[in-house]
Amino acid sequence: MGLLIFSLIVAVIVSGFVWLVFGDLLPIGMNTKWDSRKNMSCYTAISFVFIYLLVFFLF
Repeated sequence: MGLLIFSLIVAVIVSGFVWLVFGDLLPIGMNTKWDSRKNMSCYTAISFVFIYLLVFFLF
């Protein structure tokens, strides 16, 4: 349970930095872009999967 919470907190922080660097890019290839909240949610979900797998295999 601790690894899940740790991974989620780190994913939120990482997704904030990703959003600051790349901005509102999603969905890719379409003229109308999603609002910031939906972009942040997608960035967090993508980051969470990679960070959780990284933490799970390291520890």
